[in-house]
Amino acid sequence: MNDSERNDAVLRISTKIQQDGTAISEQNQSVLEQYIKYAVSFGVPESEAPEIVGESFLYLQMQNSPNEDPLQKGDQFGVGFS
Repeated sequence: MNDSERNDAVLRISTKIQQDGTAISEQNQSVLEQYIKYAVSFGVPESEAPEIVGESFLYLQMQNSPNEDPLQKGDQFGVGFS
């Protein structure tokens, strides 16, 4: 999956999260699994879906808190900022 496809997937999942009214701090595995299945349903490789869903939640958190430091918050979802 190239960067453009990945970014599109993050935006699409982020939109779904907002439409569903899911809290951006959601950590319930069954809720996250629903978004993983959603991602796979539109072509995200199953092996990459959990990470992309995590990035989608992180994206929404960063969007709603412009004062957050991405190097500190990135670890919260294991997106691997270094």
